[in-house]
Amino acid sequence: MILLLIHISLSDIQYMIIPDQHILMIILLGFLNLNSHNIFSKLAGLTAGALPFFIILTAGILLKKKEYIGFGDIKLMGALGFLLGYVEIFNIYLLSGLLSGTSFIILALLSFKEKNFKGFCLPFAPFITLSLFFCNFKQFV
Repeated sequence: MILLLIHISLSDIQYMIIPDQHILMIILLGFLNLNSHNIFSKLAGLTAGALPFFIILTAGILLKKKEYIGFGDIKLMGALGFLLGYVEIFNIYLLSGLLSGTSFIILALLSFKEKNFKGFCLPFAPFITLSLFFCNFKQFV
């Protein structure tokens, strides 16, 4: 799983695209772990993973005619929510937001210092991958 997410992160860094095949693999892994006891958690995780980013995307397009988040990130968080459930996806949201926000602030301060700040776009998948690794460290070791 971690290798798949590393490949997703590298693809997002280099091309700003998250391959759909990778998202389907994560959803397939979620189906392999599906049973009658965790179906609500998985469906709630799918919704909780995708819905907040979808709202941000829609609001940005309607209000500013700009995409503030990519649809690949929405699909990735939805697939991870389906795989992990709603509790884990909430933790990943919090940590990935904290990591990306901190990185953005550092990069913005460095750009302001050089007086060439024109705005920039950070890929979000690496922060999601790091968050998943930190939240589930015991499973990967």
